[in-house]
Amino acid sequence: MAKKTKPNLSALISDRWDTGLGEMGALVNLSYSRTRYSDQAVTAGALVTLTTAALDLARARRAGSATPGTADTRAVRARISRGALAAAAAIALVWTGGFVLGTRSWTAPKDETLDVALVQGDIAQDLKWKPVQLVGTLELYARLTEENLGADLVVWPEAAVPTLYDYKSVRSYLDNVRRSAERGGSTVLLGILRDDPGSADDSFQNALIALTEPPQLYLKRHLVPFGEYFPVPDFIRSWMRLMNLPTSDAVPGAAVQPAILVGDEHIAATICYEDVFGAEQLGFLPAATLLVNVSNDAWFGNSIAPHQHRQIAQVRAAEAGRYLLRATNTGITAVIDPKGRVAAALPQFEVGVLKQTVRGYTGATPYARWGNWVVVLAALAAALATVPVRGRRA
Repeated sequence: MAKKTKPNLSALISDRWDTGLGEMGALVNLSYSRTRYSDQAVTAGALVTLTTAALDLARARRAGSATPGTADTRAVRARISRGALAAAAAIALVWTGGFVLGTRSWTAPKDETLDVALVQGDIAQDLKWKPVQLVGTLELYARLTEENLGADLVVWPEAAVPTLYDYKSVRSYLDNVRRSAERGGSTVLLGILRDDPGSADDSFQNALIALTEPPQLYLKRHLVPFGEYFPVPDFIRSWMRLMNLPTSDAVPGAAVQPAILVGDEHIAATICYEDVFGAEQLGFLPAATLLVNVSNDAWFGNSIAPHQHRQIAQVRAAEAGRYLLRATNTGITAVIDPKGRVAAALPQFEVGVLKQTVRGYTGATPYARWGNWVVVLAALAAALATVPVRGRRA
C-alpha cells in the first residue's frame, strides 16, 4: 500500500496563494489603491490566505488520519482544535500588537522647526534626457528654488539635473544655485548623476548632493538590476555592444555613508526604490532626525506604481518614527509624518512646490533598535510549527 503523505500547512498556503487567493487579494488592493483602506486590504488578503489554508489543513488531516467513531478521531479533533486556537491567537496577536505598539510614541520631536520646500518639475520621461530639454530643465528648477528661498531646506527630485555633475558648466550652474540659496537662508538638496571616479569606463553613480560648502554627497547603494546595471556575463555584454545596446552600469555607493547635515538636522537619504527596503535606512538610525527620499516615478506613468511607492514610503516613516520628505519628478511629492500619515502632497503631473513645516525627531522605534530580526525569528518559528512531529507507535 502506498504510504500516505501528511498535509502540510506551508504547502497549502502556497497552493491557496497560487490558485486564487493571492490574485484576489491583489485585485482588492488595486481597487482600493488610492484610498485610505489599501493597507487594510493587503493585510486582510494575507490573513484570509493563512486562515483558509489552516482550515484546509484541518479538513485534510481529519479526512486522512482517522476513522469515525474511534479514539483516533477524538485525538485528531483535539489536535485540530488546538491548531485552530493557535491560528486565531496568532492573528489576534498581529492585530492587537500592532494596535498597542501604535498607541505609544517611540520618538520625540525636537524643539526647533524646519521649513521645507519640495520641488516637482514634472519633466516628461520621454523629454527628460534629451539635450534640447536640458537648458529648460535647469532654468525651471532654478526659478522654482528662487521663488521659495527662505525655506530651510529645498529638495529637488532624483536626477533633477539630467546630466553629469563632473562637467564644468554644470558645476558653475550649481555654484550659482548654492550662492543664491545661501543668500536666501536655504540649503538645496538635489539629485544628479556623476562619473564613477574609480572606473576608467563610462560607469556612473546616482547621487544626492547637498549644496553646502563643501558639498555633501550620498550615493545610491541598492541598484535596480537591468535598470541601473546589467547582471550578465561578459559575452552577453559584448553582444549588447555589437547590437548598439546600452551597457553602462551604475556603481553602488559605499554600504556605510554618513548622514547629510543641514543645520541641526541629520538626514537619512534614500534614492528611488531604496525605500522599498527598510534595512537601507537602519544604518542611519537612531542618529538621523529626518528622512529624505528623492525619486523619479515618471517611468510608470499614470499607473498604480507611484501610489504604491508613496505607500511604501509611509511604512518607512512609521518604522523610523520620523518625518519623511519625498521629492519626485512627476509625483507623488509628499510630506509624511512620523506615524506614516500623508501630511501634505502635490497632485501628479503638475509643476509645483510643496511647502511644509516639520520637526526633526529623536529616539528609536522597536524596528530601529532590532531591525528585521524580530520578523525573521517569528517567520522561522512559524515555519517550524508547521513541521509534523511523529509520535511513538505503541
